[in-house]
Amino acid sequence: MRVAIVIVSMLGVFASIGLGRFALGMLLPSMSKSLGLSYSQMGLLSTLNFFGYLLTALASGMILRYGGTQLTVFLSLLVAGLSMYFIGETETFLIICLLYTLTGLGSGSSNVPLMGLVTQWFESRKRGMIAGILVSGGAMGIVLSSIAVPYMNKLNPVYGWKRGWQFFGLLVILVSFLAFLFIRDRVSLRNGNVRRMTREVFNGDVLLTFGLYFLFGFSYVVYITFLVSFLVNECGMSEPEAGKYWLWVGLLSLLAGPVFGTMSDRVGRARTLMMVFFSQSIAYSLIALKLLFPWGIILSIALFGLVSLSIPSIVAALIGDIVGSKMASSVFGLATFVFGLGQIGGPFIAGIVSDLIGSLRAGFSIATISALLAVSWSFMLWRRGY
Repeated sequence: MRVAIVIVSMLGVFASIGLGRFALGMLLPSMSKSLGLSYSQMGLLSTLNFFGYLLTALASGMILRYGGTQLTVFLSLLVAGLSMYFIGETETFLIICLLYTLTGLGSGSSNVPLMGLVTQWFESRKRGMIAGILVSGGAMGIVLSSIAVPYMNKLNPVYGWKRGWQFFGLLVILVSFLAFLFIRDRVSLRNGNVRRMTREVFNGDVLLTFGLYFLFGFSYVVYITFLVSFLVNECGMSEPEAGKYWLWVGLLSLLAGPVFGTMSDRVGRARTLMMVFFSQSIAYSLIALKLLFPWGIILSIALFGLVSLSIPSIVAALIGDIVGSKMASSVFGLATFVFGLGQIGGPFIAGIVSDLIGSLRAGFSIATISALLAVSWSFMLWRRGY
């Protein structure tokens, strides 16, 4: 049963985050060219997705108490998949914004309970590793989109992005039914105590963890949203060439969750977070300064791919350590709400500043500062014994 839970949960993360979120980075260049989108509009699209993600993350504790993980994940992935499919049926920007907001709603209300299953089914010494395996599902989405989108654009240069949305949407719908068949709760979530959760949230350790997750959301989403657009628009690469770089992000990210999740089990959550955020800051700065081109781009992608997607797994395990299995899903839902705030602000602010400056390098500079701040906050968490 545990093996089935892990495999299907990983596929759930692949669908909700890997396709529902990460595929956007590959779809944006051809989509923006076809629709004539500015950097600000591209950033707004990403922001609206995370606005939807944020709303359901905030309400996830209540949703889980009424519906349980199985039904919640099934319905959420179904909504995400249908909305993605219908993006491929329209060219109206406002309708696309509405549909991608719905994708965010489905992604948030499926990803949060899936990550919460880790604490239900596994003891503390294995949580980082198992959460890392689940998070690798997001990297699978990066790998698939980096291969599928250039191929579809080659077959149909004008509307390949539409076929991409429809293909990914159908995959998400398929995973929703797998989740309905195999996902189960180990403990009842129906009697969650709101007063107890309030006490847990105002625990200083939890608040500091929330702050780190906010900074991660704010910075990493700038990278995944604008990297391919930066390579195409400001480095002169073709979309297939940029897709190869994006493919390496995904391939390296497959290792990030399991490797650093396991490391956090052994050397501590905070020490691992310090290492990860410092590596992120170097990755962002190499793009912001456009150092040693093209080798700086390669190093940036290597660093980002190797570490970034490990953070959700470490945070999920950390929250489970702090609050216990019964409260973990609800508190992780609130953490994801804060994470979503960062993801809303990141691409929106980066898009506006980049339009004003005339280069996406400005957005990557903001991401660099955020990652460095997260290093110092991780040190504070280490001083608290984690």
